[in-house]
Amino acid sequence: MLAGSAPSAADYLQGLFENYDAARAALTGSGGFAKKSKVAVVYMCFERQKIILAALAALFKSEGLRDFDVFISQDGGSNYRVELPDEASNFNLLYIRHPANLCPGQHHYFVKSFVFDIMRYEALIVVEEDNIVHPDAIQMLYGMLRLTANDPQIGLVAVTDMDNSLLIDESKHSNGVMRAEIHQGHLWVFGMHATRYQVVRQDLRDYFNVILGKNYIMKDQPPLRDEIAALHRIKGFAENTELSQDAFFVNSLEKAGYSRRMTTMVRLFEPVGWSGLHFQSDPAVFYGVYGRGMYEGRVTEPPVEVGATKESQESLKEDCLVRLNRLYRQYLGRSADEGAAKAAVWRLLNSKLNAVELMRNVLNSAEHQRRMKSFATRGGGRVGQRSASAP
Repeated sequence: MLAGSAPSAADYLQGLFENYDAARAALTGSGGFAKKSKVAVVYMCFERQKIILAALAALFKSEGLRDFDVFISQDGGSNYRVELPDEASNFNLLYIRHPANLCPGQHHYFVKSFVFDIMRYEALIVVEEDNIVHPDAIQMLYGMLRLTANDPQIGLVAVTDMDNSLLIDESKHSNGVMRAEIHQGHLWVFGMHATRYQVVRQDLRDYFNVILGKNYIMKDQPPLRDEIAALHRIKGFAENTELSQDAFFVNSLEKAGYSRRMTTMVRLFEPVGWSGLHFQSDPAVFYGVYGRGMYEGRVTEPPVEVGATKESQESLKEDCLVRLNRLYRQYLGRSADEGAAKAAVWRLLNSKLNAVELMRNVLNSAEHQRRMKSFATRGGGRVGQRSASAP
């Protein structure tokens, strides 16, 4: 961390980005950090101690993490300082505690510029604060980065934020990855190549210049809202483009020709962000959309793209329909209708399926309520007594 009294976020960041060599010395010198890898893993956080400690404990159990350089980038504006566990000494790790409150927009720009401009890494893997990663998540993302290094479509790689374990064979597809639209899903645990950053570097800097020193939390209100929207028009983005830095990032990649992301088929993190940087909602609402679980097995093989051939699509379709019909028979007393079946398969093959939401809709449906009422009235057997999670 830079010495001296705490500057404003704008002064702090402008000072860093004026001279990358000086910034590298200032940020790494006092800790005696030496770059050893071509890949940087960055855990971004703020001040929620309980979540941060749990997330770091999980991250430090990651398979292959010792092969990479690890950074903890903690936003300023809080008195909380991360107490590193003993396991931290096992890794080539640098803890950066910023002296100013950057807020998410400026913080994300710092991470990308720090990794690629200041430290000159070849690849970046990001874990946001409120995600408890699976032991194989980092290794999986690294494998996906290698798999897509020269792919002209893929702008980034990500761990899916959706739990579709009800409708896919997780053990069969634990190392499966699929192409998705670049906009599809959050960037809670993701990776990118330096080559992609260089293509959108100026775009990201333009967005950074607009939000620099502004109250990013108020980006949905004027004047910042209008300034970001004006930049969207200059860049040729759609009129209704979201105002966040993530949205600007993926739209910039798309504009540069990277129309797809590569995403895992199974979720390799547990989301705990119902009251975090992205959401301020009731936990029941958050978990009603995203669920609580992650893949419970291990990923023992390198990533393999699935769904790219007719044969693999048919296999995915068959597994999905078997499971979907089993769920429908158990909770609605019938097989899935043609429309629901086609919709589920299409969403699965296009990485848009959310089985948690689908199941919630089934259980909240009038049809299910009538079925429950009928069972209660007749005193019949229990519905749902068999496991619905697997065939």
